[in-house]
Amino acid sequence: MYEFPLALVFAGVPIPGKINPYIVLITPNPVFSIDVEVEESETTSTTIDGVRLGWRYDIAVKSFVNTLAARLEQPIKASIVIRTSDVITYPPAASIYAATTLAIVKSVVEAVGYELDSHEMLDSASSIDDEAGVGLDYID
Repeated sequence: MYEFPLALVFAGVPIPGKINPYIVLITPNPVFSIDVEVEESETTSTTIDGVRLGWRYDIAVKSFVNTLAARLEQPIKASIVIRTSDVITYPPAASIYAATTLAIVKSVVEAVGYELDSHEMLDSASSIDDEAGVGLDYID
């Protein structure tokens, strides 16, 4: 299980040529957790349980897993469970999507016995996300 503080986009406008043009507030304590189990499979599949974040979130996560499986040249089955604390009534799907992709990459890395530092994790998740064609503005 991975626990994350919640990142809330406070203000920002996409600016061409900028990497992160947003002001983001981070909660001081973890307020949601993500359980991810990955295993080899005959076909790539993704199940998402727990807090429902909408069909756009589901499609984005499934696209991410499909792209990751294609890069690995190995179909994988990913089971994801999202839990939030009672503090959050309407969790922002884009923030939880970003944490979900990191948790998926970390789970795969741990499953195959590799070690990546936090920057390598972020780079991996970001490049897979770019290839999957999902932008955080798509998720809402």
